[in-house]
Amino acid sequence: MIGVKLIESEFKMTDCSQVTPPRKGCFMSHLLVHFWPGGTEAHYQAAVAAVHPPGLLPVGQTYHAAGPAEGGYLIVSVWESKEAEERFVQQVLLPAQPIAGGFPHPVVSQQAPIVNLFTA
Repeated sequence: MIGVKLIESEFKMTDCSQVTPPRKGCFMSHLLVHFWPGGTEAHYQAAVAAVHPPGLLPVGQTYHAAGPAEGGYLIVSVWESKEAEERFVQQVLLPAQPIAGGFPHPVVSQQAPIVNLFTA
């Protein structure tokens, strides 16, 4: 476990599964990963402009990273909870579809509860 100890010494770790009772700042986050085959930076910029507040994250989203990947475009987001992510999808993302200039192909998605979250 040398790697884990090194990470713990360099980063703040929030591990809600090990905290009883939960401490301030500890929450059950939700991870969402989207991959758009054939997606480009232009598609991404159009999509973000349509569904994100200018220069901000949507309500409930705590982390957003995106970039080109082999064969398409990848977006990773962390949400305060699965409910916050679902609320965004139902109230913002789906009503905005189709997005002019947005991603042309169906998304491939994966999601999971976060049991460990490391931050600098």
